[in-house]
Amino acid sequence: DENVSVSEKAHRNLCADVVLFIDVLCDTDKQPVFSVDEEEQVREIYGPVHSRLLKQALDLINNADEAREKSQPPA
Repeated sequence: DENVSVSEKAHRNLCADVVLFIDVLCDTDKQPVFSVDEEEQVREIYGPVHSRLLKQALDLINNADEAREKSQPPA
């Protein structure tokens, strides 16, 4: 990783964000909005708004996991 350029790291991060975005974004019927086959098209349009949506989705998942852990009775 030390020999990887800044632009290559940014590209890798973008690709990872797009994959996560595709995995977590669902419509109101809890169906995926995008398929893995659309990764390239999503990557071409992916921007700051998408990044914020991804962060919010991941925060919701983390908050739900934390709430679930807190609601478990002590072992």
